[in-house]
Amino acid sequence: MLRLFTYFFYRLTALALVFVFSAETGMGQFQIVNKMPLSGKNNIIEQIRHSFNSGSQYNWIPIQSETGLDGAIHTRFQQTFMGIPVQDAVVVVHSNNHEYAITGHFARIVKSAESLNLKQQEEIIQSSALADEIDGAEFSGNWVWLKIGSDFELVLRVDFFSPHHFSDKSVYLHPETTEILHQNLHKCHLNHVGTAQTNYHGTCQITTQVLQNSYHLRSSDRGNGIITQNLNQQLNYNSVSEITDDDNYWDHNNIEFAADAHFCAEKYYDFLQAYFQRNSLDNSGFALKSYVNYGQNLANAFWNGSSVVYGSGNASIGALTVVDIAGHEFTHGLIQKTAGLNYSNEPGIINEAIADIFGVALDHYSFPGSLNWTIAERSGQPLRSFFQPLNYGQPEEYLGPAWYYGTGDNGGVHINSGFINHWFYLLSEGGNGTNSKGWAYSLSGIGWESALRIVYQSLTCYLVPQSGFEDFYQATLFAAIDLYGHCSPEYLAICEAWKAVGLKNHDTYQPAIISPANSVCQGQSVLLTAYGLPGSVYNWTINGQMLINTGSSIPVGLEGIYQLAENRCGSVILSDPFQLTILPLPEVTAQHISGCPGTPLALDGYPSGGVFSLPNPYSGPSAQFDYTYTDTLGCSSSATAFINRFNTIKPEISLSRNQVPVNDEPVKLYTDSGTLFFGQGVSDNLFYPDQAGIGGPYMIEVSYTDYNGCYLTNSTEILVLPPCRNLSDTPDILVEFNSNRYPEFITLKALHSDGYELHWIISGEYHTNGIQSGNELKLVQLSEKLDVQLLCINTCLDSVWVKKTIHKKDAPHIIIYPNPVNDYLYLEGGAIQSYTITDNSGKEVEFETYPLKPQKIRINTTGLSSGLYYLTVRESGKETKKSFIVK
Repeated sequence: MLRLFTYFFYRLTALALVFVFSAETGMGQFQIVNKMPLSGKNNIIEQIRHSFNSGSQYNWIPIQSETGLDGAIHTRFQQTFMGIPVQDAVVVVHSNNHEYAITGHFARIVKSAESLNLKQQEEIIQSSALADEIDGAEFSGNWVWLKIGSDFELVLRVDFFSPHHFSDKSVYLHPETTEILHQNLHKCHLNHVGTAQTNYHGTCQITTQVLQNSYHLRSSDRGNGIITQNLNQQLNYNSVSEITDDDNYWDHNNIEFAADAHFCAEKYYDFLQAYFQRNSLDNSGFALKSYVNYGQNLANAFWNGSSVVYGSGNASIGALTVVDIAGHEFTHGLIQKTAGLNYSNEPGIINEAIADIFGVALDHYSFPGSLNWTIAERSGQPLRSFFQPLNYGQPEEYLGPAWYYGTGDNGGVHINSGFINHWFYLLSEGGNGTNSKGWAYSLSGIGWESALRIVYQSLTCYLVPQSGFEDFYQATLFAAIDLYGHCSPEYLAICEAWKAVGLKNHDTYQPAIISPANSVCQGQSVLLTAYGLPGSVYNWTINGQMLINTGSSIPVGLEGIYQLAENRCGSVILSDPFQLTILPLPEVTAQHISGCPGTPLALDGYPSGGVFSLPNPYSGPSAQFDYTYTDTLGCSSSATAFINRFNTIKPEISLSRNQVPVNDEPVKLYTDSGTLFFGQGVSDNLFYPDQAGIGGPYMIEVSYTDYNGCYLTNSTEILVLPPCRNLSDTPDILVEFNSNRYPEFITLKALHSDGYELHWIISGEYHTNGIQSGNELKLVQLSEKLDVQLLCINTCLDSVWVKKTIHKKDAPHIIIYPNPVNDYLYLEGGAIQSYTITDNSGKEVEFETYPLKPQKIRINTTGLSSGLYYLTVRESGKETKKSFIVK
């Protein structure tokens, strides 16, 4: 299998990680190189995000934690993008008391989920006829990112649960067309059927429970229970029944093969506990369920996603309730609860091989006196062999004879798994010879128990859903380092066993220097990464000189010839030389530029074809800009230049008046700069109101060009009024005293003032409402004398002054009572000469008066309507006006 490797370097204190991109999976595999101190443990998500150089849209959700056989904690994290899970993108964080490292698969996604209405699309899909694809299927849907071809697509993953077929599967649907893009099967069948006998395991001890006065094939002394039930030759769970016995002696009079299945499940639980201190499949006591008598005339067994199901057998072979088949099927559940290996192509082949390995190991554990390397031999007809896979149609070498290249059997998962089975056999038992590739091998076995520990450590601590052969190979070496140490006999035996089955020949390949490019721009660095055996020690040279940096990855920025020396368990092997070229940076210039405010300016940089940091052309204020040019080799340089906006001052315009009668003289226009005025009614520096006409306001503008060549303008407005008129009536001031309230106030009225602009000027102490314009002014006199002047200006700007002096002693002393009045109003004062009563509209009204004495008069108001009235009294040349109310 060809693989493309791309590497990234991240310096996280002492951590260096190698990122390997798989052309097959499209997702990267991280390998441990150096481990990072555990000080960053509390911010592990940020460390993962930083390691993958990813943004905040990426996140990782913890899904499982395992304690490895080496005592380290191995926590799996599911990757999400924009809050949506990425299918098969899982990383594992390995930590102990001092350090941690990261392995697994990362998916980089460039699309967005925001353009889709996920709720609407989900309703469309769920309302389609998809449920008919499996009769009576129950299903639930979740959005996931799925790799389709070279890109990731947002699809709806629909998980089916089919009681009729005891099979689960996930179908991935296009969000708009509802087309099925991909599907994963979750059941793992044993496809080969042979002739067998029943009662495979002789007389065995099993644990049962007494329920309702009979013994049941149930036990509660292992995890959450061991349960074996009868399907009564049906294909669904509707007729599931308990398997019982009256005397706890299980023979063929009971359900045939049921006791075998129950015995195998108990043995599998004990096996996990004895070798790995594991509490069932999920390490939390997962109940081990077995179903017998599935269908009629079926000799098969499979894992249905939650339990092991055995066919009822046929005329030539009984049910496959043998210990290695049971171990195989339960191990599919163990894989589901740990690495979650997909069940197709390379991950599916590894899945099948690990299931076979654990099945054989369970047989060895259960019957140590009869060690064998075949599968299902207790049924009477072996189905596969670890020792001689070719005898059963399986390859014993990677891509060797009998290798299956088709798409059937999910990519040959039951066929091509033979070469991994053979690898496990050689690792356990040893062997020597020459394979079909001409590679000679010789190794002493490390025993099946040590080999099994390495496979278990690989499964639970390193493998992830999309792991392929390269990943499994690396995982086994990492596991050997964890459990037995680097360059231990176990480590070396693994290397030799992989060579024996044709996957890796460590004797014939050199370490390689991997680099994303053979050249780098001046001032930049490139990451050189060693590709060799996991755990090796590396030394680097440049032009024959040893570099201080060691490790599997180093960033370099010096031109020269680099070479790598790998210390591979005592043997130092040199890589091919790698020449790094430093590319010169392009010479880049940017032009300074000046201009008038608001004028678009064209930015200039050399060579052409670069990018400006400001819009081009540019109309904004003074600023600095960068010009960046990238040459054909990908090297970039930048230059900085400045934009200078000239300081300019607008010309000011002044007028003698901004309102002028149409019959007035021309208005003189003044400016501090510029000589050109323009606008309606403007000629040279004069505004002619008769030419402009009554109305406006009219815009008068001035413009000029300053010494920088900047064209400047400003403007003002003028209003043309109707023709003005000369003074005709002479204005006068009327003073009215109002003694009807306290404090007493005075009303000043401008008589004959229509058409005049009025301005009051008052000297003396007084209090008013603050308004000192208009033709009427009310005030309270405080000082003994007030000097009142009234300036009257007509529209031709002619003016006249009217003056009046008010003495406080001159105020009349007139009182009226009662107020309001019902019938008679009394008036008292000095020498009253005359008086009149007017209503609120100013109309004089009639009334009856009764003089009582010269200073006192009674007025009959019974003939007056209710309302407000005014009484004007004249006495001694003074006039006093008072108001009263008639009820």
